[in-house]
Amino acid sequence: MTTRTDTIFDHLDREWDQLLARGELDEALERWRARDDRLQQFSSVGALLALLTDREAEPQWQSDALLALLSAARTDRLAARLVLQRFIPPLKLIACWRQPLPQADWIAQIVSAAFEVIVTYPVEHRRVRVAANIVWDVRKRMYAALAEHRRWQAELLVDDREVVEAAPDPADSVIASQLLRWAGRRSRVAPDVADVIVLTRLAGYSLEEAATIAGVPSARLRQRRWRGEQRIRALLAPTCPDGRG
Repeated sequence: MTTRTDTIFDHLDREWDQLLARGELDEALERWRARDDRLQQFSSVGALLALLTDREAEPQWQSDALLALLSAARTDRLAARLVLQRFIPPLKLIACWRQPLPQADWIAQIVSAAFEVIVTYPVEHRRVRVAANIVWDVRKRMYAALAEHRRWQAELLVDDREVVEAAPDPADSVIASQLLRWAGRRSRVAPDVADVIVLTRLAGYSLEEAATIAGVPSARLRQRRWRGEQRIRALLAPTCPDGRG
């Protein structure tokens, strides 16, 4: 029987349990509450994390709470650790990408990228859709890491017929993304629906992952995406000379 090797995710789970048991996070929350009114309503870290992971919660409430934590995370390791805990599920989805690196190394890079995104997040300039921004920033960094690995492999295998599979590059979808958003505006598709179409059709997100980021049920998001795509198709459909579409 094969024994599974622990990953950083396993270590993070154990560390989180220890932090909760020692009460360090709740003590830290008292400090954060004293400095930021956006956290006043939370009496425990459990209550705060529950809001951040609640799909039915008001998105801006979640963004405001995240912004407060991200502000503290610049100098407070525990604040950064709490934000990281909220994003473990989407990070595990990134860990499932098909890629050529050893899995333990890949996960270590993901967690490192996420931590860097968290402690450098521009809280002054990106104040809405904060959770989606963080996930997208981590994904971009991992796309870049795979692209760099591909270039490195190509240099090593320059005389070898074996080709390392190219990692998806978000830059390849920039023009298509711009055209899709333009079509969405012309057909009066809501901006958040246009963003979902871009994320799921161009950027490689699954519908379930997009639903988690948006905080809405996937069935509802699927229906909204379908209606938006129908409007865009109607706008872009060629018109016959006699006026019939």
